[in-house]
Amino acid sequence: MEIVQVAPQTTFYRLIAFRLMQIVLIGAFSIFIWECCNGIGNISRMMKGGPKKAAISNVQHLLLRQEAAWNDGDLDGFMIGYWYDTELTFYSDNTIEKGYEPLKQRYFKKYKAEGKEMGKLTFSNLDINPVSGEFVVARGHWKVEKSKETTEGLFTLWIEKKPEGWRIVHDHTSAAPKAP
Repeated sequence: MEIVQVAPQTTFYRLIAFRLMQIVLIGAFSIFIWECCNGIGNISRMMKGGPKKAAISNVQHLLLRQEAAWNDGDLDGFMIGYWYDTELTFYSDNTIEKGYEPLKQRYFKKYKAEGKEMGKLTFSNLDINPVSGEFVVARGHWKVEKSKETTEGLFTLWIEKKPEGWRIVHDHTSAAPKAP
């Protein structure tokens, strides 16, 4: 068996090359993990047209879920679209409601209390404008058809992407005057 001697310089350069290769591989692996954990959602949104298109789609879905819950008589399901927070604001009928629970009580008194009915809710003429990938302003027309009356009006919603999903953080709703 023959022993081959390697010059000390060669060993030193091999060690440096090995360490550099380790650093590059660790860096590349770290970037890969980062993209897998944080970038997959962004990549899928970009493939569908970017964060603003994804925001529009998510808000449309939120409003469709609210409409369906209302039409099923499910006030709790309808309220899921609102931010569960004391900072939620609702402007309507010359009044301001602040907070999730006061708003829920308002809806309950108006549509679910004894002798009241929810009717059929329809949203139309939706105009959904993403301000960013995290914030949307939605405007439209609402109509509630009940057995004895129909009410309708306009709304402007400020909708924000929260950790729990897209939620209405401000609702300004007006009702058209009742016909004489």
